Amino acid sequence: MSYLVDFNDLSVLANCWLKGTRPLDVWGQFKAALAVGDIERAVSFTAEISAEQYRTFFQELEAYLPQMATEMGELIFIKQNEEMIHYDLLREESGELYAYPVIFIKEEDGSWKIYDF
Repeated sequence: MSYLVDFNDLSVLANCWLKGTRPLDVWGQFKAALAVGDIERAVSFTAEISAEQYRTFFQELEAYLPQMATEMGELIFIKQNEEMIHYDLLREESGELYAYPVIFIKEEDGSWKIYDF
């Protein structure tokens, strides 16, 4: 498998580096917050447009958040542009490997946040 790296990729990488937020770092902090059941901190890593939806979801599943965090597998890069980065979350269920989309979007302040997972 080969990948084409162009100026758009360089621009996205440089912007992440300069702004100090990287989707994988955001994801790691998000998972750490879920692992200790810190709903508000976890929600702080979600996009403003998605925050209330995830707050409600996490409140309903509060007792399962630590387990949920430990069962989240590896993120695999799929595609990106200047405003969105798409990964797939790999997760093993009943001996089968599944991939679930994890979408990050760039907020107005330039930070990357989880839009959908």
